[in-house]
Amino acid sequence: MRFLDFTQHYVSLTTPGMIFKDLIIVGFRTVETQPAPVGDIRAYDVRTGKLQWAFHTIPHKGEYGADTWPAMAGGLVFRRHDDLG
Repeated sequence: MRFLDFTQHYVSLTTPGMIFKDLIIVGFRTVETQPAPVGDIRAYDVRTGKLQWAFHTIPHKGEYGADTWPAMAGGLVFRRHDDLG
């Protein structure tokens, strides 16, 4: 399974992040062509900037609900991580 490093690709924050306790939670917009990072929702520590967790908007193989998503449901933006290469 190959994951793209979202820090090395074009993304755009189209809404402000939401603060919850010591986390800033953000989603983002990305390109719809390959290669492109998938649109997971991420939470970062507001003091260190370290990634604390990511919510997979499309479940990864082995996660609950992954079997309900076809490989190319909705195009690249909705493509599962395990189908990227």
